[in-house]
Amino acid sequence: MSSIPDPATTDWVPVWNNGPTSTPPMPSPVVNGQWIKGVGGAAVWAPLAPYGTSLPASPVDGDEAVLVDSVTNPSYSWRFRYNAQSTSAYKWECVGGAPASVGPSGGGAVGNTGTAFVSSGGPYFTLPRPGDYLISVAAELNSGNAIGVSGNAMMSFRLAGGGTTYSDGIYTGVGGTYWRFASNPMRKNGCPAAQVEAMYSSWNAASSNFNFCILTVQPVRVS
Repeated sequence: MSSIPDPATTDWVPVWNNGPTSTPPMPSPVVNGQWIKGVGGAAVWAPLAPYGTSLPASPVDGDEAVLVDSVTNPSYSWRFRYNAQSTSAYKWECVGGAPASVGPSGGGAVGNTGTAFVSSGGPYFTLPRPGDYLISVAAELNSGNAIGVSGNAMMSFRLAGGGTTYSDGIYTGVGGTYWRFASNPMRKNGCPAAQVEAMYSSWNAASSNFNFCILTVQPVRVS
């Protein structure tokens, strides 16, 4: 049998249906919750959103839950609300929480790769569930060429099963000096629950340098 808050230490507020009956029915007990201010200022006992490394398996419309990668030391904490009316396969919609940021790491010196992007030690982030995400990268870039000599140092990212394009990332065409850039968050729909990896390219340059590389991820909605 479910336990209820201790009546000796809890201020109770009676709740029942105001139907045509002489004896109002007792409400079902709600556990794992808190008193909140309801309509008209009345106290209402509300259940707490589940908190864990997975989302509830059988949600109903309006359910909320907090998704983390660790309950003891989370690197992200995202709050979702289940929208049963959504026509998307991803009905858990993100309603709170800061983006997950990984780095600075990876990068370093990258030799001439032409238009091809290559792996250079991350940063990496594993998407916890399939869904739509906002993804961005940031770094300090240098094309390795002399001042005024054209050359592109480019940083972007790769999704599992997908290619890498410069339009998703950042680049510089000025040699001889470092520039700090950050991309706009790019919305990528239909992402698998898999690893996202920062990728690098040195185009028209003997060697490019990448420092303070950061990968940032924010969910929009997930399955």
